[in-house]
Amino acid sequence: MGNPNDELERIKRIRDQQISQRDPRMRDKAFYGQISQRRRGRKLTFQSVIKDFQAKWLWMLLGGLIGAVVTVLFTWLIQAKWAEYIGYVIVFAGIVIGRLLGAVMDWRDDDWDKKY
Repeated sequence: MGNPNDELERIKRIRDQQISQRDPRMRDKAFYGQISQRRRGRKLTFQSVIKDFQAKWLWMLLGGLIGAVVTVLFTWLIQAKWAEYIGYVIVFAGIVIGRLLGAVMDWRDDDWDKKY
């Protein structure tokens, strides 16, 4: 048989290995390490930046741009002073409608089926 000290050391090593495998901090550290490694590997693209915005801001911007295009066309077709003021109203209406549609999209995407 082996030396009792060797056997005791072997048992201590096994015990330390089991404790380190059960340590939740080590699991968390490994988990967050994987997340950060995936995040580092991701490239920053225009599409990924746009996806991070809430829909209400994107739709508001889109509504404003559509309103501006309609305003330019409207003032180009109608050469009157009041057409410019109508254009401002069209841009404002586009922004408001875009904001409302975006808020509805955000509301739709919320997780309503959560069980608390």
